[in-house]
Amino acid sequence: MELNELTVLLRLLLAMVCGALLGAERLRKRRGAGVRTYILVCMASALVMMTSQFINQNLPYTTDAGRMGAQVISGIGFLGAGTILLTGQHRIRGITTAAGLWVSTCIGLAIGIGFYFGGISLCMFSFFTMTVIGEYQDWCMRRSRRIQIFLIFEQMAQIALFLQHLKEEQMQILDFEITNSSANGAVGVSCLVKGSKDISHQEMLKKLRESPGIWMMEEF
Repeated sequence: MELNELTVLLRLLLAMVCGALLGAERLRKRRGAGVRTYILVCMASALVMMTSQFINQNLPYTTDAGRMGAQVISGIGFLGAGTILLTGQHRIRGITTAAGLWVSTCIGLAIGIGFYFGGISLCMFSFFTMTVIGEYQDWCMRRSRRIQIFLIFEQMAQIALFLQHLKEEQMQILDFEITNSSANGAVGVSCLVKGSKDISHQEMLKKLRESPGIWMMEEF
């Protein structure tokens, strides 16, 4: 637990490995914050805690060892907020990446103060959540009969044809919002559609794309 050259290198190395592990998963999914961002956040957090420990061990006065760490946890919000985007399709992206950065910060703080078991355990559980549980979440969404989609119609009049098409295919609109329109008459629409029990997720997407007047369709 004593802070010396060896423990400093060990803690920074562990923080780098844990940050790289979580960042690799985000890199695989082409997210904004990847391996380098996670490594830097985790190692810097570890050094902050070691700095607090160094002050208490080597200077003639004592401070609250958790004070600097508390500022890091609250301050990392600006970096996490920068990864959250609201796209033109009214789709929010980056929340998992922002949460991962916050987790990486906590891992770095734990390793930096010498709480290796806690930091490494959180890293393993977080990696499991971001990979295995993430795949399960995607699997559930692929089987769902509710589809959140963003559509661009060539003209406003095409929306009525789209609604009629849904009625003929026995699909129900749970949410519908016109998000934007352009000078050439194109209209963007965000909607949540529910299909009948005897139709699969892929069949729903196929039938939705068959609607007349749709210039572009993207599933959330």
